[in-house]
Amino acid sequence: MARDLQDAMKWNILFQLLTHIPALSGPDDLSSFHFAERNAKVLEKFVERVVFAKHREFATSELGENDIGGILISFDELKKNPELRRKLAEEFVMAHNGLLTLEAKRRMEEAVDKAISAAEKIAERKVPYYDEFGKRKFKQVFESPEDIYKIPELVEFLKVVEEVVPKDVLKEPLSKSPSELKKIEPEKPTYSIVKEHVEEKLEAKGISASQVTFDLTNTKLEILSILQALEFADYSESAKRKAIEKISSKIDELSRETLTKETALKLGLLTFALEILKRSEFERAKEIKEL
Repeated sequence: MARDLQDAMKWNILFQLLTHIPALSGPDDLSSFHFAERNAKVLEKFVERVVFAKHREFATSELGENDIGGILISFDELKKNPELRRKLAEEFVMAHNGLLTLEAKRRMEEAVDKAISAAEKIAERKVPYYDEFGKRKFKQVFESPEDIYKIPELVEFLKVVEEVVPKDVLKEPLSKSPSELKKIEPEKPTYSIVKEHVEEKLEAKGISASQVTFDLTNTKLEILSILQALEFADYSESAKRKAIEKISSKIDELSRETLTKETALKLGLLTFALEILKRSEFERAKEIKEL
């Protein structure tokens, strides 16, 4: 336990933030209990003194691991002491070792420093009030996703998170607010853009890409059948993953063939289909039909 309510909030927020790193890096089926259990082992290293035992009759005899309680060092002491912050980073890496990327392990001290700053700022925004029953509660810190990005220290921490978790995990940057992401939305791919890119690559290899008249009907039909199966599955996430896997597999297979104008254009068409799948722009299947 912490020294007081304010300290408890800061410690709690700190570990909520840090746990994003192993949680985003590990398999999806890990429960919150898995992370809580490992975080408890980290916190044990920062107990200032033991103050109670769960069962009084065992207080003078050997106590089990879960029978001991204690007071954590103050959050302020952790913040000011670089050795304690370094120790926290080391203990966190040891507790979650198998779930962390090499980059996460290398930069954990930085992550801890930024998480401490963010936790302190978030705790400052927790305003207490009393409900109709006289119970003390705290107002919600974030009323909307945009509110998260009003705390610069939190944004700095999120930048570290997105740099140390596996690159294929995040669909969009954590450190960008929804309004910022709308502003930087990339141009939608079209087959003509993909085809032009493919032809440029062919020309660079000395293969003339002019006046291409290859029949792409079979490739189109393969893609449309995959998209139709996805529609029958009501565009579920699992069906979408399977569709992406199928088209990715066809791209890998075709990539191993000798590069010709025909294979290059087929690759371009498959790449275009993969892009609209990843973006969940399923209505754009008609663009493939019209080619």
